[in-house]
Amino acid sequence: LTLKKRSQLWDQAAYNQMVGVLRGAGFGNDLLFTGFNSNARKGPDSYVMQWEAGALKAAGHAVAFKEGKITTLAVAGHGNAFAIGNSEGDVVVFQARSLVKMARVSGVHGVFVTSLAFSPSDTHLLSTSGDTTAHICQVPDEAPSSQALPFFLIMLMAVLAYFIQRYIQAYGFVFPQAAQMSLHQ
Repeated sequence: LTLKKRSQLWDQAAYNQMVGVLRGAGFGNDLLFTGFNSNARKGPDSYVMQWEAGALKAAGHAVAFKEGKITTLAVAGHGNAFAIGNSEGDVVVFQARSLVKMARVSGVHGVFVTSLAFSPSDTHLLSTSGDTTAHICQVPDEAPSSQALPFFLIMLMAVLAYFIQRYIQAYGFVFPQAAQMSLHQ
């Protein structure tokens, strides 16, 4: 991680390739979180990245933030969550380790979010905006249950059923050798 000229984030592996403009950073336990806006013409507007705080090595991968340009980032004091404010006046809270979205408050401000701060107990989040408003929202204890896993399992079963059907059509139904022996005895 190298910061150069006006807080621009540079990809250390590609030395001269600029990947975005840093908009916020914060430490949570043994991780550093950075939020930056992409300069690419295609793809997501923004990314959040986890770094190992001691070595400043990427701890995970950059996660695309597809909900507007990031304007600020804050990490909860206990390091279990972080929040992002965007250019549309929205606030989004994520679990720190998994980067799973815990909550989103849309249109809480009329314009871009300028700062975020967690309460000492990490139960509330204060956001301020360029429209001179402040808002306090409650931080959920955990992310809402995901519907992605049941959908994934249904899709996996459908694909498996398709291949079993194709196998039976091609080869007929054939018992494994051990099953054939036990049936004849």
